[in-house]
Amino acid sequence: MFLLILQRGAGFLTKLVMANSVTPYEYGIITLVAISIPGMLQIITNLNFFQILSHSEHGRDYFGFALLSSLVLVSLSSLILYMFSDEIFAYLNLPPHQSGLYLTAIVVSMFCISAVLDFQGVFNGMKLYSAPGILEAIPSVARLITVCILMGIGVTSVAIYIVVFALSNAIPLLYIAISRYTPALLKSAITIQIPSKKMFGFGTAVFIAGNFTNFGQYFNRIVVSHELGVEWQGFYDVSQTLATSMIFAISTMVLITVPEATSLENQVLHENEGLGGVTRGLFALVLFFALLLCFFSKFLVITIFSSDYAPAAEYVYIIAIGYIFFFIQFFLSQVNLSWAKRGREYILLTVIPLCLIPLIPFVTSYLIALYRSAGYGNGFIGAYVSFTLFLVLLTILTILICKDLSPIRILLKKVDRLILSLALPSLLICYLRLSPVIGIFLFASMFGILIFATGYLRKELILSMFNKSAG
Repeated sequence: MFLLILQRGAGFLTKLVMANSVTPYEYGIITLVAISIPGMLQIITNLNFFQILSHSEHGRDYFGFALLSSLVLVSLSSLILYMFSDEIFAYLNLPPHQSGLYLTAIVVSMFCISAVLDFQGVFNGMKLYSAPGILEAIPSVARLITVCILMGIGVTSVAIYIVVFALSNAIPLLYIAISRYTPALLKSAITIQIPSKKMFGFGTAVFIAGNFTNFGQYFNRIVVSHELGVEWQGFYDVSQTLATSMIFAISTMVLITVPEATSLENQVLHENEGLGGVTRGLFALVLFFALLLCFFSKFLVITIFSSDYAPAAEYVYIIAIGYIFFFIQFFLSQVNLSWAKRGREYILLTVIPLCLIPLIPFVTSYLIALYRSAGYGNGFIGAYVSFTLFLVLLTILTILICKDLSPIRILLKKVDRLILSLALPSLLICYLRLSPVIGIFLFASMFGILIFATGYLRKELILSMFNKSAG
C-alpha cells in the first residue's frame, strides 16, 4: 500500500509540476503520447498474462510463455504503428513535425512496460507484493525527480518531457536484473508451457474485467482528442489525475484480490483482518475521496494545476460516481472468478464486458455531439457521462449473473456505520460553508475519527497489517 501511494503520489506530483511548466495544449500532447497511447497498447501486448501469472498456485509455470508472447505482440504492434503512424497521429490532432519522436517514445515504452508487467505478475502470484509495488513506483519517482530538475533549470520542451517519460519505463529493468528471484525465474522461462483452457479462461476473464476502466479512459481520450482537440484531452487527463486518490484504493484491492482469493485459505474473505476487512477499508476510502472530489474539485484543480485547467474540475464528480460502482463490480467479479469451477462462469464474466468495450468510443462520440447540440458547451461532459454510464451498466449486469454475491455482503457489512461516518462531516460541509482548506481538514478529521469510533473498522486491522509487514 505504501508503494502504491508512492507511485500514485509521484505520478500526481509529476503531472502537477509539468502542468505548471507547459501550456494545456502541450500538456495534452505529452500525456497523450507518453502515457495514454503506450498504456492502451500495453493492454494489447500483455493481454491476460499478468492475470494468469498472478494465480498463486500455478501462475509462475507460464512465465516463459508470457515473456515470449509479449515480445511477439510488442513487435507486431510496433510494426503496425510504424506503417500507419501518420494516419494515427493525424486522427488524434497531434502536430506532425515530431511524429518520429512520438513513434520512438511509444515503441520504447511498450517494450519496457510489457517486460516489466510480466515480472510484476509473477511476483504478485508469489505473493511478493512489495516487488510489484517497487516496479510500479520506480518510473513514477524517476519522472518526478527529472521533471522537477528540468523545471528548476527552465527546460519546458515537449520533446524532452516525452523522452523522459519513455526512458523512465526502462529503469525497473535494472531492479529486475539485481533481484534475487530473477535467475530462477529466467531459468524456468526456458520451458514454454502453454496455459490450460481453464487457466487461459480465468486469465482472460480477469483481464477483461480488470481493464474495463482502462479501455474506457483510453477510448475516451482518443475520442476527445479527435472531436475536441488535444488540449481537451489534457483537461480530461487532469480530471482522471484528480481521481488518483480513488484509483489508489482500487489498485490496492486489484493487487491483492486474486492472489488471496485463489489461495487455499478461502476464509480470508470473511476475516476482519483478512481480505474482507482490508477491502471494506479500501471501499470506505473510495467513498471518502469521492465525496471530497464532489465538494472541492474546483478548488483542487485551480490550486494544484492553475486556473488554466479549470474545465477539468467541472465534471469530476461524474467520474467519482463511476469509480464507486467499479470498485463493487471488480471485487465481486474477481472473487467469483477466483472461485469458479466451470468454464461457463468464466465465459459469462468475460462476454459482457467484451461486448460493452467496442461500444465505448461510439457512445462517447454520440454523447459529446448530443450534449453539444443541447447547449452544454462543446459537449465535453459527454465523455464523463459515457465513462460512468458504462461502469454502472457493467456493475448491474455483473450482479445479475454472478453466482456468489457474498463479496457484496462483505462490502455492505456495517454499512450503516460507514454511512454515518460520511454523512455527518458532509452535512457540516454543506451547512457551515467553510473555506476549502478548513473544510477539507474538517471532513478528513471527522471521517477518520468516526470510521473507528462507530466500529466500522477496527484498529486491529491496521495493527495486523504492520505486524504482518514486520514479520
